[in-house]
Amino acid sequence: MSDRSSHEGSMPVEIPALGRPFSLGALYNCHDDQLIPGVTLWDVEALNKDVVVQSQENTSFEIIASDSLSDKSSAMNISASLKASFLSGLVDVGGSATYLNDTKTSKHQARVTLKYSRTTRFEHLTMNQLGIQNVTYHDVFEKGTATHVVTGILYGAKAFLVFDSERSSSEKTQDISGSLRVMVKKIPSFSIDGEGAVKLNENEREIVSNFNCRFHGDFALDKNPVTFEDAIKVYASLPTLLGENGEKAVPMKVWLYPLSKLDTRAARVSQQINEKLILGAEEILQQMAEVDMQCNDLLRHPAAVTFPDIKNKISKFRDLCQQFTITFQKQLAKALPAIRRGKLQETVLAEILLRCQQSPFGKVHIEEFLSRKQEEINIVGSYMSCLANIPTFPSEEDVNQVFFDPMVEFVIGFNFTSLKEEDLYVSDLSHWLQTDTLISAGKVYEKKEVTPWFKDKDVQIKGRKYVRTFKEFAHNNEGKIHSRFIVSSTLDLQNRGFSIYLYASDELVSKVFEPPAKPNLPIISSKAHDSIELTLNPADFGKGFIESYIVEYREAGQNSWSSLRTGSNVVRVTGLKPNTKYQFQYRAVCKAGVSAVSDVTKEEPTLPTNPTKDINKIKMNLLGSSTLLRETKPSVYQLPSQFSNKGYRKYHLGQKNPGKPKKVALLVGATGSGKTTLINGMANYILGVDWEDDFRFKLVHEVTNQSEAHSQTSEVTAYVIHHHEEYRIPYSLTLIDTPGFGDTRGIEQDKKITAAIDRFFSSNHGIDQIDAVCFVVQSSLARLTHSQKYIFNAVFSIFGKDIKDNIMVLVNFSDGERPPVLDAIKTAEVPCPLDLNGDPVHFKFNNSALFADNQPSNYSFNQMFWAMGASSMNTFFQSMNQKEAKSLRLTKEVLQERKHLEICLQALQPQIKAGLLKLEELRKTELALQQNKDLMNANKDFEYEVEINVSVKEEVNGYFITNCAKCHFTCHGNCAYDDDKDKIHCSAITNGYCTMCPGKCVWSVHHNQAYKFSYTTIKEKKTYAELKAKYEEASGEIMNAEKIFQKLEDDYCNVQAVVLVLIDKSSQSLKRLEEIALRPNPLTATEYIDLMIQSEEQEAKPGFQERIQSLKAVREDAEIIRKISSGEELLPEQYLQEPKTVKKKGKLIQYIKGKSLSAIDTVSSFFSFSD
Repeated sequence: MSDRSSHEGSMPVEIPALGRPFSLGALYNCHDDQLIPGVTLWDVEALNKDVVVQSQENTSFEIIASDSLSDKSSAMNISASLKASFLSGLVDVGGSATYLNDTKTSKHQARVTLKYSRTTRFEHLTMNQLGIQNVTYHDVFEKGTATHVVTGILYGAKAFLVFDSERSSSEKTQDISGSLRVMVKKIPSFSIDGEGAVKLNENEREIVSNFNCRFHGDFALDKNPVTFEDAIKVYASLPTLLGENGEKAVPMKVWLYPLSKLDTRAARVSQQINEKLILGAEEILQQMAEVDMQCNDLLRHPAAVTFPDIKNKISKFRDLCQQFTITFQKQLAKALPAIRRGKLQETVLAEILLRCQQSPFGKVHIEEFLSRKQEEINIVGSYMSCLANIPTFPSEEDVNQVFFDPMVEFVIGFNFTSLKEEDLYVSDLSHWLQTDTLISAGKVYEKKEVTPWFKDKDVQIKGRKYVRTFKEFAHNNEGKIHSRFIVSSTLDLQNRGFSIYLYASDELVSKVFEPPAKPNLPIISSKAHDSIELTLNPADFGKGFIESYIVEYREAGQNSWSSLRTGSNVVRVTGLKPNTKYQFQYRAVCKAGVSAVSDVTKEEPTLPTNPTKDINKIKMNLLGSSTLLRETKPSVYQLPSQFSNKGYRKYHLGQKNPGKPKKVALLVGATGSGKTTLINGMANYILGVDWEDDFRFKLVHEVTNQSEAHSQTSEVTAYVIHHHEEYRIPYSLTLIDTPGFGDTRGIEQDKKITAAIDRFFSSNHGIDQIDAVCFVVQSSLARLTHSQKYIFNAVFSIFGKDIKDNIMVLVNFSDGERPPVLDAIKTAEVPCPLDLNGDPVHFKFNNSALFADNQPSNYSFNQMFWAMGASSMNTFFQSMNQKEAKSLRLTKEVLQERKHLEICLQALQPQIKAGLLKLEELRKTELALQQNKDLMNANKDFEYEVEINVSVKEEVNGYFITNCAKCHFTCHGNCAYDDDKDKIHCSAITNGYCTMCPGKCVWSVHHNQAYKFSYTTIKEKKTYAELKAKYEEASGEIMNAEKIFQKLEDDYCNVQAVVLVLIDKSSQSLKRLEEIALRPNPLTATEYIDLMIQSEEQEAKPGFQERIQSLKAVREDAEIIRKISSGEELLPEQYLQEPKTVKKKGKLIQYIKGKSLSAIDTVSSFFSFSD
């Protein structure tokens, strides 16, 4: 016990009575702040003999505006030590002190308290009693149950009149508090008339009408006050309630004398609690009180009242916080007396407070949860306000009640799908209370980072779109007795945040129903003297649920509309008057109702009966601004397109037309399949070029001086044809041309193509949707070679599974018969939709007539092929108009996973070799040690020879490299970033550290260099002395043969750990690709690659040797993938089976993931650099 604590423990103490039954001579235990009944130092006669009584009349009143524990304790004159006992629950209060337990229930509650205090007399003992010789019962000192005796009592009474007022939504709590304080301050001045009525003016009565009052006092009242006027009457009567002579007064303050002053055998307070620690405990309990208030406010929010899923989470959180408070108080109640007795150090209390702060109940986590929950209910509330006129059925059971109405056929529900989603933080709170205690040592709580549904950007965008369309759809179908619109809440993990459910005859038909949104303006496709053809352009939202359209039309200037119903989005309105202006609008129709009507078109005239020929067509305008490429019959012109370089090539034809729909088609195929000519053919068709015209256009900017064995397209290029009214298609079209797979440059070139497509899709200015993936093939390919099968698979392995229905096979060089290539496509099991004949959905083209001589003497076949091509183009573009656009999210993920897998395989090869070499070194070193035992025991040196791994520089051209300068290791062999400042974004870098190099080094030591590192083995002589010195320096201890061998074993295990981490990452990528990729990568099958190698050897075409080398390198990766997929060990098992070196795979992975410096430094040293 410190001198200071000892001194304080032996001093008289003054404490408030807090409604407890004190009397002179009573014994008190300051360890737990408890009165000890039935035990005393004196008999009653001796005790009452010399009591001194002094009059001490005093009255005061005070206004208290705060409701905090701290200010309440000050109002009761409670010391820090007694406050600690009260906070822990050791002290039960009564009378006026119950005010301490009266807390606000809402943050919206204004509170002001009037404190009334009156003292009457002071009674105390004299030295006659306090002399040790006058003590009657000396055994009290030996029992140790009491530390003090009551020697003085101040009598009187206190009263606290607590006034509350709840603010309305339009008022501020601060304003209410101001009015409340003004009125409460006036209470002592208010008068009561002869009939007992309080004299208030009308304004004052209006102000106090919403005030309510609670009374905490030492006075006995006939009736507790409830209203402000009741409180005035009670206040006026207080002076008379203690009796004429104050005989009804109660102890207000007591003086305690230490028993150790009378007898040293008595118990004493050995140690006082540090006030900072008491303040810390008070802050925690104050925080919990405020949590309770905030939860009450949240529970009163309309969203929580309406949806039990929200209410239950908040209630559970509040209950857990209350359990935590009880647990915390129990720990305080256990620790405080022990510290005061000197049985425990006050550091125990400090540890309890620290554990609270580090627990999930810490202030930061609590505030974050409440803020998050407030945001959630505000968002739900905003949606409820938006849908205020639509009834809410908060549960599935409630929804079923709607179908009790026999007239209801369809129910369309705006469904909150995530209100019941598990809150991991609340689960953590519950788990912590069940498994932890406040005084147990533990780690700092780390909250799981999960984005709440209402903070998910995609969900936010979806929600705004859904609620607007749902409200619009409900409004347009209002009054239909067969359809009901509701708001509901059902957990749906597949549709996070929001979804619209469609029920038909009490069965759930769709969880992803999209009511058709307001359609876009219809497009005038063509005109005649008595008809106009419209292309209906529905909004993307709800497009898949449209069953028909109601088209309305009227003559300009008329009010009434005529209508027709159609199932197609291309409709011809007939029976119109020649040379007359008409307007059009339409609605989309689905099972459950109709959409909002589209905007009305501008006035469009039908053609006159004998229209004059329009010679000012768009094709003629473009011809004037095009560049002549060659003057032939017909002449060929390069179209005037605008080039924009955004990290890829992009050409724009015409001016942007934002009001028109857009379609995007990606063309992929083998080298020589005719993609370039097909794109030029599409451009000529769209621009309206006819066979008889003496000109043709080229849209594609071709690379000159390129061998036919190489793809004519060198990089991904986008051609954007902006819509014009005279085009033959009713939308803007983006054609994405990709380099051809499978040219004579081999697999390395194909990898570059895949990387180029990845860069294109990942570009900020790239494409975010795909309407069609056009697989261009040659008609004559009846059977596929191994290389052609590879091309088929390589093309489709870059796409996600969701693209399948948007794949369109474009058969080039077709002659009008059934193309033989269809059988090859079916045999190769290319994933694509099938037609009624079981063939892949396909479109036949023959562009041989595109630039052919069109002089009358050469018509015949060329003109026939031209006509066939025009018909196919028309069918193709109509079919494409029906396709639903697909997001590239899944395809981008496929490309990203392939990139991760490629990087992992790149890093695995040298590290596996390093492991094998280290194993061989281990064996040879072990053999040398065994053979030279005598020399070792004699502490003599000897030589032995081992093979070591050496890195060498290998120059690269045409692509970027990410090299680690520290490890001398190539971490990424084909990186998108050439600037070293951008290497933090390289695919091999995660959270600022490389995941591939042996040292897992920081990103800043990685550089783009003109060479990559490859590895070779050399023989090197080593000495026992060098080996011994190396390990002694590393470990700082003297090494014997056994320890040296153990170090070698550890080195090998470190390599194994690095390899296992890469295997783990590769396995995850393979698994994810299996889930999302349209086709597996053809380069993961060793048998397949072997057949390709054989074909190359047999055909021996130019460049075959380089291609075979590339295939062999790929085969090594494929073999690794095969082993990973089948769960085989990549490093030899025989060494791992020895008991002394076995390590569980999971522990090894954690070992290296934990970035053990000794482990990664050891592995890094295996990759030494050699000039």
